[in-house]
Amino acid sequence: MTDDDALAFARAFCLVGTAEEVAARLRETFEAGASGVFLQHVGSYDPPHDLIEAVGGDVLPRL
Repeated sequence: MTDDDALAFARAFCLVGTAEEVAARLRETFEAGASGVFLQHVGSYDPPHDLIEAVGGDVLPRL
């Protein structure tokens, strides 16, 4: 897989970028009909406490 392929995959299936970019992607996702999202660190099934705090503090206020 090339770097370009990995980036295309991340843009299509992941929330990456600044808090504003992630908020914009979430808006698009909800406008398309999603009712929720699943937060998970890549490669881990442990509860993503840091990620949840970052999304709650930096992204959700932008929605």
